[in-house]
Amino acid sequence: MRVEKGDTINRVKCVVNSCEHYYNGDHCTASTIEIQPRNASNSGETDCATFSPKM
Repeated sequence: MRVEKGDTINRVKCVVNSCEHYYNGDHCTASTIEIQPRNASNSGETDCATFSPKM
């Protein structure tokens, strides 16, 4: 994950309760996130590569 100029990520909202990183209240507990692909032009073209199905 690339963070520039002292930016911090305090909270990521996630409503995908079938993901390993999902936490009650729609929070993401992953230490970093990766959104793909590089040249997406709208949100419909994006994908959360951090998604991991709950076991």
